[in-house]
Parts: sequence; structure tokens; C-alpha cells
Amino acid sequence: MQTPYVFVGFVKRDLLVNFQATSARRLGRRSRYRPVKKQRLRWGKRWINTKQRFGCKSSKNKEWVMKTKKLFRWAGAFTVAASTLWAVSASANHFRGVVWIDSNCNGIMEAGELGVPGVVVEAHNCSDGTLVATATTAADGTFIFYEGVNIPTAPFAPKPGPYQLCFKNLPAGFSFSPQIYPPVAGQIDSTVGPDGCAPCFTFDFYDDNTLNNAGLCQSPPPPAGPLSPGDTATIGFWHNKNGQALIKSFNGGPTATMLGTWLANNYGCLFGNLSGQPNTVVAAQFLTYFGVTGEKTYAQIMAGALASYATSSTLGGGSIASGYGFAISPGGTGDKTYDVGSDGAAIGLMNNTSYTVAQLLSAANANCSGGLINPGAFDALNNIFDGINSSGDIK
Repeated sequence: MQTPYVFVGFVKRDLLVNFQATSARRLGRRSRYRPVKKQRLRWGKRWINTKQRFGCKSSKNKEWVMKTKKLFRWAGAFTVAASTLWAVSASANHFRGVVWIDSNCNGIMEAGELGVPGVVVEAHNCSDGTLVATATTAADGTFIFYEGVNIPTAPFAPKPGPYQLCFKNLPAGFSFSPQIYPPVAGQIDSTVGPDGCAPCFTFDFYDDNTLNNAGLCQSPPPPAGPLSPGDTATIGFWHNKNGQALIKSFNGGPTATMLGTWLANNYGCLFGNLSGQPNTVVAAQFLTYFGVTGEKTYAQIMAGALASYATSSTLGGGSIASGYGFAISPGGTGDKTYDVGSDGAAIGLMNNTSYTVAQLLSAANANCSGGLINPGAFDALNNIFDGINSSGDIK
């Protein structure tokens, strides 16, 4: 059975129009629609008579022809089976966004970053907090709220007014990227705050896909707790024959370069000269640091780094350090915490606060310039890493 249609919308470019049967409703001025079957339309050379019926046989539907100066004209006759009828908003009568994996956690969607399916997006009335509708992100991370009751994720037709979108059901191990609001023109920014909701916005039939987007960062693992025996060793251990033998045994033996490269890559100001160097050179550099007179701050920091490497099952060649009394775990000593006491402010951290050993090693490297520790941080770093190495000393 064929059903006649009436024109009930207008568009600004090809292939964005909706045709409905005799149940067509009057639409807002800016409504634009796309067809189920792509019927080619083209710009009209003149205004079309607002009373023209476009093949509609029922005179009672004349009143539903939109009164606008931007109508299109037919490129051919158009009838489709009634069973194919449905209408979705293509541009104006909706709002939309995307959820993606923000691999570098900068809040900006960049090339190669993938969308996240299955995230629940709730549209709330911003005036009273009422839940208006719920959508779920598609395979590419996109979502849309628009008219089309046959679309499971779009159960309502957005009306002008204040809305707020909130994002729930994140994949395990992820949290929201840093918020960027207002978004920067020309890019997709994560506009969601720490509470999981984007700021309220006013929907006025203007299509804007920049206001409601969410980047997701992989959450760091929680700290593994404070230092305990077996997590570290004093500088005396790394100076004696046992500590020197352990350094030279990492990752296959004295000529292995993974340790030196790891130290250089992570703490370049302090240990950049060790990139690509074998374990024998790393061991010798520790002896040099240990041999200085006065505070042995460089040796204390390097001892903390060596313990972090030795106790990580993914770095130090498996469980080799366990034979010397170290406790081995995937994250190693770098995940353990230490309270910096009154020495935090001197290195740019808060006093009387616990930080992971990895964070404190990064802070030490940040307080270095040209391979030398900044004088104002020298004593504080000596105190902190002496405390670290003593608190978790092997027994």
C-alpha cells in the first residue's frame, strides 16, 4: 500500500528532510529532518507556494505545509510503503556528544582516541533536576537525544529549555578527564566536571555538539600503603658487595641496559647520563655518589630509585631481588607511601602529607637543574629519602 506524504520541514542542504503521512504534526521553524529513503532534493530557484500539496491527496493536510521561505521543490515523485514510516531529527531538534578514552588525559579528543560504548547519559531538567530521558553511547562513543520513539536511546523529543547531562556507568578503572569549560572552538573538549555532569546549557533548537562531551582517563591504582620492611634498603646495602651484585644482576647480567635506560627516561635530570649504559656503570655511579663527604643526597635518591626497580616484578627481572630480602609486587616500592613531614614545602609539596615513592622521585627530579639538585631542596630531599630507605629497610 502506498501512502501520500506532505512536506513538513525544511533543510539547508541535500538529503535532510522528513516526509510523514496524514498524521504529520506542525513543526518548529528550525526543524530539519532526514529521510528513511534518500530522495534527492535540490535548492529551489523560487519560493514554493506554501499551499502546494506535493502529491498529498487529502486537502485537510494542506495546513501542515510549513510556512517558510526556505522550502525545497521535488526532484521527482515520492511515495513509500506506510510500513517504512519513521522520522528522526537530523540536526536542529536534538543535542548530542561523545565519550572517549582520553589516552593522555589532557581533556581534548585527538586523532586515534577511541569512543567508549555503553556509558549511560542522563538528561536532567536543570531547573528542578528532574530526569527527562536517558541515552546510552553507541559503539563509537556517540550519543544523541532526539525525536523518534522507535529509537531505544532517544525516547523523547527535546524541547527548548535548560538541560544538564550526567554520565554514569563508566568502565571499571576509568575516571573523568580534566574539565575544559567553556570548550575551545574547533575541538572536542571534555566538559564534564568531577561530579560526572556537564554544566547546564539552554537548548534552543540550535545544533551544538561541543557542550556535552566526556573524556575518560585510566585511573591510577590506589596506593599500596605505607612502606614496610622489605620495600627499601639503606645506602649502605647498595654500597656493599650484596647491593652491588644485585645491581649487576638485573635483567640478565652486568651488560644489560634496561636499568640505566629506565633511570634516564623517568628521572632525566638526575640520571640522564645513564641512558643505554650497562648495569656495571649504574653500580659504579652509585659508588661515586656514596663516596662524597657530607650529606649523601644523590646516593639516598638513587637508593630509592634502585629499590623501586628491584621490587617491581615487571622491571627488575622478576623475583631476583627477593633473594636479598626484598618484597616483590607488580607496582613495587614506587606504589608505597611516605609522609614527608615538614620537608614537603621545600620541594614543592604539602607538609605532613603522604606521597608515593614514585611521586617523591619525580619531585626530586623536578628540583634538579643541569644535573644538580637545587640548593633549597637539597637538605629536604636528603631527609625524605633517608627516611624512605630506613623505613622499609630489608631485614
